[in-house]
Amino acid sequence: MVNNEIKIRVGVSARHIHLQEGDVEILFGPDYQLTPNIPLIEINSYVVQERVKLVGPKGEFPKVAIIIPHRPKRQIELSKSDAFALGIKPPINESGDHTNAAELLVVGPKGSLTCTGVIIPQRHIHLCGKDAKALNVQAGDYVEVTFKGTRETIFPKVKAKEINEQLDVSELHIDTDEANAVDVTNGDMCIVRKVD
Repeated sequence: MVNNEIKIRVGVSARHIHLQEGDVEILFGPDYQLTPNIPLIEINSYVVQERVKLVGPKGEFPKVAIIIPHRPKRQIELSKSDAFALGIKPPINESGDHTNAAELLVVGPKGSLTCTGVIIPQRHIHLCGKDAKALNVQAGDYVEVTFKGTRETIFPKVKAKEINEQLDVSELHIDTDEANAVDVTNGDMCIVRKVD
């Protein structure tokens, strides 16, 4: 039976970088292996213990998280507030879309590199199979997300980015600016409805 709405978990995405093959050796030295630390909802994805520094025209962030596994193209994901502090103007894009992306210097303990894939990621949802069936949505469909509480808010059009039968739970991904605006944190719940 298809339900009108479900509740899913909120995941707040703080600033982080996805590296590409070869970047670890540049930043941390030959044969260096990153240390998986915090597991994420995506299968076999982790925040590692190591950190890098991001340097922009106006400012820098000294301890920025790295997420593995590596990707075909390096990418930095920021909030609008982060971008302002660094002095850059990245676009709001889907992950992997580097159209008009900004660039930043990435500094590790052994070397540095330039990342030309700096974006503000569009909010999106990773759905497990049972929740996708309950909502009757497919990957690429849009849903409406409602936050109850001190700052009741509706996001009218959020993309169901992924439907993965291996996931145990579903999760909405928003950045820190969005989370602060609606007064939610990691693990809070939101209401999801299919958009007609």
